[in-house]
Amino acid sequence: MVSAYIWTRLSVLLALPSLLVAQAAGAAAAGSQGSTAAAAGPCAGFLQGVASGDPRPDSVVLWTRFTPQDNSTDQQVQWHMSTAANFTPSEAQVQGTASASPGADFTVKVDVGSLQPATRYFYYFTSGNYSSLLGTTRTAPAENAVATLRFAQMSCASWRWGYFNVYNMTSRVRDLDFIVFLGDWIYEYGNDEYPAAGKGVSGRAPLEPPTELATLADYRTRHRLFHTDPALVEMMRRAPIIAVWDDHDVAADNAWQNGSANPVDSVAYANRRCNGVQAYHEYMPIRGPNSTAAAGNNSSSSGNSSEVCGGLADIYRTFRFGSTMTLVMLEERVTARAEQYNYSTDPYMQTLKEHAPEEWEGLPDLTQKRQAYYQALEAENRTLIGPKQISQLRSDFASSAKANVTWQVLGNTVVMGPLNTPDVESAVQDQGFLAQSLLDGILSVATSDLLEVVPASFGDSARVLVGTGRYHDPVIVDGWSGYQYERSQVLDILSSSATNPVVLSGDIHNAFVWRLTPDNATEPVAVEFTTASVTAPGVDLLAQKLPGDANQLLQVAERGLHISNNASMHYSNIRDRGAVYHTVSPSSWHADFSFVATAQQPISSFQCQAAFQLSPGAAGTVANASCTPRNELFYDLYGAGDPLNGTVSITSPALQGTNLTSCPTVLQQNQRGTTGSEQESGSGSGSDGILGTGINLPTSRSSRTAVPVWVALMCAAAAGALQLVLCM
Repeated sequence: MVSAYIWTRLSVLLALPSLLVAQAAGAAAAGSQGSTAAAAGPCAGFLQGVASGDPRPDSVVLWTRFTPQDNSTDQQVQWHMSTAANFTPSEAQVQGTASASPGADFTVKVDVGSLQPATRYFYYFTSGNYSSLLGTTRTAPAENAVATLRFAQMSCASWRWGYFNVYNMTSRVRDLDFIVFLGDWIYEYGNDEYPAAGKGVSGRAPLEPPTELATLADYRTRHRLFHTDPALVEMMRRAPIIAVWDDHDVAADNAWQNGSANPVDSVAYANRRCNGVQAYHEYMPIRGPNSTAAAGNNSSSSGNSSEVCGGLADIYRTFRFGSTMTLVMLEERVTARAEQYNYSTDPYMQTLKEHAPEEWEGLPDLTQKRQAYYQALEAENRTLIGPKQISQLRSDFASSAKANVTWQVLGNTVVMGPLNTPDVESAVQDQGFLAQSLLDGILSVATSDLLEVVPASFGDSARVLVGTGRYHDPVIVDGWSGYQYERSQVLDILSSSATNPVVLSGDIHNAFVWRLTPDNATEPVAVEFTTASVTAPGVDLLAQKLPGDANQLLQVAERGLHISNNASMHYSNIRDRGAVYHTVSPSSWHADFSFVATAQQPISSFQCQAAFQLSPGAAGTVANASCTPRNELFYDLYGAGDPLNGTVSITSPALQGTNLTSCPTVLQQNQRGTTGSEQESGSGSGSDGILGTGINLPTSRSSRTAVPVWVALMCAAAAGALQLVLCM
C-alpha cells in the first residue's frame, strides 16, 4: 500500500500542469510581439534545465533559463565550470556572471573561452539561493589532433505525435561527444492541426500556446514547454548540441524567403519568421552571427550577412574536429530559398488526375508533358541556400581537404538524395500480393484523407501517387530535388573540393542511406545518411490511412521505394522513430541506425537495427556492417560509462538544485539528478526506464530512492504530469 507520504508527493506532481498553464498564460498576456517575459508564476528558479552547444577546442556555449519572482528587471546569474563533477562554486576552475533579462525571455547564453581541447567539463548556474541542474559538456579536439568521435544525428520532434523516447535513448549513448540536430526542434502547429483532433498521443500534455505560433511570445512559450520534457532536459545536459533550424522551427510548413504553406493572417510572414528566429537563438545553445567566437577555422559564420532578421538568420557555421572531421551546418529556409514548385500547375499531374490508370499508357502526350515539365525545372536556376553559402561551402571544404582532414561533412536539413515516388504497381507484383484488390483500394483513396502526409497539390486522389511511382518521378516538394541548379553545384563541391564527403539530413521522418550521384555521372560522389524522426510520422502514417493491412502496405511502399530509387537508395526504414549514432576516426566511419520500439508510450525499449561502414578514399561507397554491441554503444543511466555517474549523491546545498521558495518543499529535490524509474539491470536490457518521473522520497541525496514505475505511470495517466515535471 502506498504511504501517505508518497501520496503527498504525488499530489505535488498532479498540480504541476496548472503551474505550467499559469506560466504560459503569463507569456500570452505579456504581449504579442514584445520582449517582455512570462509573468512570474508560483515557481521560480532554473525550471528549463541546462544545455551546451557549438563546441570548439577552446570554448563552448552554455545555456539556461532563469524564471524570476520579479519579471520586470534583469536577474544576475552566475555560471560555474570545472573538470571535476563534485565541485562547489568556490572550487570552480572557470566562472563568471551573466544577465537573465526580460528582453531575452530570461534565457542565458555564455560563450565560455580559455578551455582545454578534448576535455570534459561539468557546469551549473546559480542565482541567490537557486541553483540549476548539473550539466556536462566536451570541447572539440585540438586542430591537428587525431581523434575518434561519436555523435548523434536527429531531427523532427513533434510534441503531440509522441513521447521523446529517442532523447531517452540518446541520453544513454556512451562517449557521446556532441549531438547534430537537423531541424524541427519544435513544431509551430496548434492543437488539433498536426495531428488532427483525437489523433495525438494519449497522455501527452496539451500544447502551449494552444494556437499556431506567430508572435514572439508564442514561440517562446512553445520552447519553454519543450524544455519541461524530462527526456529532453536529461539529454541536453549530457552533451553539447550543434543545431540548425528547419521550417517548423522558425516559420511554418514548407517555409521559404517570402512565405509558407500555412500563413497566419494576423502576423505578417516577415515578422513571424523573425519571431521564430529570435526565439530559436534565445532557447538553443548556438552561436549567433555576431558572436565574438564566431570567426576562425573551428566555428565560423559565413561572413556574408543576408540582413534577414537583422542578420540573425545567418547561422551557417563550420566546425573542425581535429584531423578527423570538418562539419558545415547550412541555413536552408529563410535567407535564400525560392518558393517550392507547385504540382497543381503541372499539366502532367492534370493528365493523371483526369484519366484512369488503365488509360495512362495510351495517352500520347503524357511522356512529352512529363519531359517538358522536368526540363523546365532544370532550366530555372532556383536557389535553396544561395550563392554566398555555396561559395563559403566550397572554400571551407577545400580548406579542410588541404589541411588533410579526413572527412568533410555537410549538415543539412532536407534530403539531397533524389527521392522518387514508390513504384507501387511493380512492388505489388514483386511481393506476390493480390495486386488488383490492393491497387483498387489505394486508387480509391481521396487526397482529402491523406493531407497529413501528401501535399494537396499532388492531385485529387491517391492514383496520382501511383502514376508518379509508375514513372519513377521525383518527389519535388521541399527537398533538393526541387532545386536542381544548386544541387548540382553542391554535388560538384562534394566531388571536387572534398576528399571524403558525407551528407547528413533529416526532415522526411524516415531513415535512409543514399549514394549521391550527379545528373551526368555514373558513379556516386558521396554518401548521405538521413535520420528518422524523433516523433513525427512518415510513410507509416500514409499506410495507416490506406485500405488494407498496414504492415503489408508498408512492405509494398518500401519495396516500391527501392525499385524507384534503385541506383541511389542503399537502405530504408519507413516504420520507426530513431536516431543515427556515428563513430568516426581518420581510418573509418561507422553509423548505427537505432530505433525506439514506440513513441506512443512514455517508456520504450530501443536497439540498433542496421549499421553501415565508410572507408576513406572510397567516396560514395557504403558497406553494410554489424551494429556496435549494445554495451559498447549504450550505458545504463547513472551506471558505468555515464559521465554523471556518482553526481547524484552530492549534498552541497549549492548543488542540490533550485530552492523553490514559493513552491512545495518536495520540489526542491526534483531539480537535479532525478532520473525516473529503476532500470532493468544491464545496458542490454530491453527497457531502459523513464526519464523524469522519479520522485525523491528522502531529503538526503545519498539515500535517494525512486518511486516504482507503476506509481509514476499512474500519476502520469491521472494528470499528464509525466511530461510536465516543471522542476526537473
